Amino acid sequence: MANHLGDIAATQPDLVPATLQRWKTSGRLTGEQFAFLARTALSNRLKEGWPPAYAILGYAHDAPITLTPPALERTEFRDGDTLNFSASLTATRTAPVQVMIVIATTGPSGQPREKVVFLRRATAKPGQELRLAKAHPLRSTARWKVSPGSYSLALQVNGRRLPAVTFTVLGT
Repeated sequence: MANHLGDIAATQPDLVPATLQRWKTSGRLTGEQFAFLARTALSNRLKEGWPPAYAILGYAHDAPITLTPPALERTEFRDGDTLNFSASLTATRTAPVQVMIVIATTGPSGQPREKVVFLRRATAKPGQELRLAKAHPLRSTARWKVSPGSYSLALQVNGRRLPAVTFTVLGT
């Protein structure tokens, strides 16, 4: 069912949150069932940062958060290396957050390419620093070719993309 809703979200995006909300209100889906179905159905929209997708899951696009820029352990990599980074998130009031990693570059044809990966779901609380860190493998796969060139790493919180840092992938 979630896959069908995901297909519908590609062409009729407003229909899916409305349907999910109706199911949630009617009690047909509750708690983790609802969250799983909604996250799966809206996964592409969540990666795009679409505010209604985050809203249906209870994440405010304008959550009162501050994020330090991601700190990279180094800025030069090769295909197969691991990209280690960390950042800190703080909030002025309690807010649920979903954090995604966005790695961007320019493809061989000059078109922009992005890889968006889930990092963490948490509740940010005032006065408490939420530490975000990841060791992300930079390796080519069937869907993503790591080519030499300039890349950027940004964090997206509740669909809001925050300033990026840059790094370089060197040739072999």
